[in-house]
Amino acid sequence: MLSIIMNNLRPFIELQCDDLDIIQSKVLEFLTNRTDIFPKKLKNWQFLDTRPLLQHVPELQRFFMKNHLVVRDAAVTVLYEDLPLHVDQLPVIAKINFPIDKTQGWVNRWYTVDDAVLENCPKFTNEFGDEIPALGTIPKSELKLAAEIKDLDKPIVFHSLIPHEVINLTATEFPRIVASFTFHNQPVDLLK
Repeated sequence: MLSIIMNNLRPFIELQCDDLDIIQSKVLEFLTNRTDIFPKKLKNWQFLDTRPLLQHVPELQRFFMKNHLVVRDAAVTVLYEDLPLHVDQLPVIAKINFPIDKTQGWVNRWYTVDDAVLENCPKFTNEFGDEIPALGTIPKSELKLAAEIKDLDKPIVFHSLIPHEVINLTATEFPRIVASFTFHNQPVDLLK
């Protein structure tokens, strides 16, 4: 079943957003003034209080309304180092990521993996209490690059069940910050 979902959808597409500069600035301001991410140097996934974020950044709300999307959760990834190969847990299939700060020099990569390899992959419980495949145990020779995007500079909708990673190629400024949104009505159609 998972391979059917994966094979019929693209790994990602870029989205047009006329207010990206404003969104980036206001999200960064929100993170600085209304969270403790920076004073504590928190990293990786940090969930945000969605309602105050959207109130602080009405341009985000307008973007989602224009695309007929109802936000479920908001988070940021704060990276100082690579984000290893992983898949996100169900029920999420399609997410939208907004580049916020210092995304130059990084690459997002998606891979295809043979169904048998995925089925035999050991599982582990992630930090959210969900059981997901331990994709780091799969030899690189078993992975086939499906897509990549360097220097994320536009919002993307992406397929979060396709194995993916974020790698620092040349970045020297940290942390890389990307805002990530899930939806009650997932934008899966955009990936067709």
